[in-house]
Amino acid sequence: MKIETDSMMVVRTLTTSTFDLSTTSGLIWEMKDLASSNFHRLNFAYIPRCCNFVAHELATKGSVSGLGTDHIGDTIPNCISQLLVTDLAPVVG
Repeated sequence: MKIETDSMMVVRTLTTSTFDLSTTSGLIWEMKDLASSNFHRLNFAYIPRCCNFVAHELATKGSVSGLGTDHIGDTIPNCISQLLVTDLAPVVG
């Protein structure tokens, strides 16, 4: 399984084996333990925010939608379709 995030700090924290003395270290170690006991292979990957426009737009739309909204049956909003086209376009470097 691959988990992608736009936070390099999250990737570093979850992939390092060094001991952390922060106030969240217990939670971090618990997350690592749960991940290793439930998945044979688990990879964390940093994906720049510019590659996640669709996910961010969907999360924004979902956070303001009302209860009972059928997200699967509803049509794809035009703003999402446009972002998908942009994401799927070849990167010119």
